[in-house]
Amino acid sequence: HDFYDQVTSEGASMVGKRRATTAVMPQSSEVTYGAQFVSAVMDETEIEGATAEDETEVSEYSEESMEEESSATTASDKAFSYKPEDAEIAARKLAKDMRKEENKIARQKVKAEKAARRAENGMSLPEFTAEILVPAAVVGFLGNWVYKNSKFLYDKGQADTLASYANEMIYHDGDFEEMKMCQNEYRRKLGIGPKRRKMLTSYLEQYAKKKVVSPQAISSLSYVFSLYNLSEKDAAKVIVKAAENLSTQPASRSKLLFFGEHILKSPEGLTELQPIRDMLASAYRSGGPAIVANAQKTIGQ
Repeated sequence: HDFYDQVTSEGASMVGKRRATTAVMPQSSEVTYGAQFVSAVMDETEIEGATAEDETEVSEYSEESMEEESSATTASDKAFSYKPEDAEIAARKLAKDMRKEENKIARQKVKAEKAARRAENGMSLPEFTAEILVPAAVVGFLGNWVYKNSKFLYDKGQADTLASYANEMIYHDGDFEEMKMCQNEYRRKLGIGPKRRKMLTSYLEQYAKKKVVSPQAISSLSYVFSLYNLSEKDAAKVIVKAAENLSTQPASRSKLLFFGEHILKSPEGLTELQPIRDMLASAYRSGGPAIVANAQKTIGQ
């Protein structure tokens, strides 16, 4: 509106000045006067046209501003619309959070009080039982159970491996090359040390059960003893151990005694076989040693 007033006033003043100038000018020529009049009219027309256009622009701007203000007012009304349900939900959520915080503080307070009592008086018997003895007993029970089961599975696996070794060695009996390959393979599986004697003991037990006494059997057993690089005294101890494991099979014990007496040559080795003779003689009420000696001669024949 200010712009419109300014343009209108300036245009009016300009027209007034031109008219005043025209009125003062001498009337010497009609052409000159006509040209000046036409020029003044054209200027006035231009000013009026500009004024009309400005009015149109101003009105359009005013309408757009009113629409924007209306839309902004509607959006703000929507953004800040209030519902009673929202207030109720917010109140319930706030109450729930407050209860959680109160419970947390209460638990911390109880723990602090217990810690203070323990620091002053020490743990009571029920507390000591519930917090130390019972968990320790449970852990001990579980640890013992795990150990026993692990040991059982380990021992079973070892026993199966030893049985497989003995069976394969007996299967290749007489084929020294195959027997050596089998020995090396199972030595890698079972390792060295005490397990070597277990391997030989298992082999002797199975051999006494499954093989008959023969020169070939004595030759095979002599070769197996050479693979272990044992002294005759140690070899005799392994034979005795195998005989002890065959407590319910006296015939197999007799075969082991026969094999030992014909493989071992040193007096120390033969002396170490005495426990087998005693085990066999104990099965008879009287004359046991003589019966055992005669039985060994019979086996040799």
